[in-house]
Amino acid sequence: MELFRNKIIAALVFLTVLIASCKMGEAVVVVGVAFEPIQEYNYEHEKGEWTVMVYMPADNEMEKEAVADINEMEAADIDFEANHVIVLVDGNNQKENYGGEWNGTRLYEINHDKNGVDDKIVSLRLGCRELNLSAKKECELDMSDPDVLKKFVSSTAKYYPADHYAFVMWGECSGYSGKTQNARAVAFDDTSVSYMDNRDFAVSLYGGLGKKFDLLAMDSCFGSELELLTEFKSCAEYFTGMEGIQKLEGWNYRSLLNVFTGEFGDGKTLGEALVSSQGEKNISLVDLSDMDALLNAFDLFAQKFSSSIKSNDAAVKIRNEILGSEFCFRTYESSLNPVYVDVKSLAEKYGGDDLASCVEKTCMCKDPDYGGIGVFFCNMDENQNLVESIPDDYVRNKDNCTFVEKSAHYVFTQDKSGTLLDKLFGNYF
Repeated sequence: MELFRNKIIAALVFLTVLIASCKMGEAVVVVGVAFEPIQEYNYEHEKGEWTVMVYMPADNEMEKEAVADINEMEAADIDFEANHVIVLVDGNNQKENYGGEWNGTRLYEINHDKNGVDDKIVSLRLGCRELNLSAKKECELDMSDPDVLKKFVSSTAKYYPADHYAFVMWGECSGYSGKTQNARAVAFDDTSVSYMDNRDFAVSLYGGLGKKFDLLAMDSCFGSELELLTEFKSCAEYFTGMEGIQKLEGWNYRSLLNVFTGEFGDGKTLGEALVSSQGEKNISLVDLSDMDALLNAFDLFAQKFSSSIKSNDAAVKIRNEILGSEFCFRTYESSLNPVYVDVKSLAEKYGGDDLASCVEKTCMCKDPDYGGIGVFFCNMDENQNLVESIPDDYVRNKDNCTFVEKSAHYVFTQDKSGTLLDKLFGNYF
């Protein structure tokens, strides 16, 4: 009799939850003995303080880290009604990483998990008409497609209006980008075997929101580079990201979201709190409104520096000096490893005081333990030998990124005009 009574009570509890959820346009799926909350048709919420959009293209070798970071988000102890966190995440069909069946793209509204960081996602799974994404069945989106990004941004802003918006680009980034096979870009998708060009990324962000984000954050390697920041100034007020190599597990999202226990009226104050929450070196906070002045100062520095190099022997000596310096950072794992240099350090060493001052103004983290702004220098092979061939996507007057197209005195040229890189890497003398 007691067993029968317990079964009745359990059934009534289930029906109560089911009816309540249906009234809000939601459904509940029973997964084993647990409930996974889903909402097939979203609705416009009341206006909040901040809406944070997290774009997680994990259809690659970083799938496991994506799930871990979502669990960190759920452990944050903040008001998820006043500050909505919406995540679009794409997996790589490695089902063991999810603790269940999952072989596509999912959209989540992050909810608090009272159990803290664990291996179970408890957030509300959403459907999205604009993305043709269902909460009831598995769907596969190509997250390297700029149109997917744009629709994610526009639909999130529609359903979660806020006074302020922040965007987090999660995952792999390899710096500058062009249109060749060696392009540096974001949102690498193994299923579609493609990526998103940095310029397309910036255009989609602005087009989706219809205005600049208060803060754009990149949880990846090589985000705070002149080449990327030149694109990002069109879609965000402030930027935060790594100048150099990012550790595989990325940022601590529990600490990151816990900053929302404070009040932030703009991207600057939020960015400062975000950087401080991580305690990592090489994380930068950049005022993107100062980028034009910085780019002009950099080009003038490159012109002056280049004109001072009078021979190939002098060029080789300076090149090797830079490659052996502490302000040079690179990757090591692949057949083509980009090398970047810190702009401020380069300027201070080679007589660019005006440029160094401009970097200080633009890059707002005054703590010397935090990062600055870098720029591409060259490529190394798997044995860390200099790659002699000039990268096609870093030659001016081609269909390359905005920085390369506009740089008059730094990047390589087809006519060997004597820019800084022309002289340093044998494209002039």
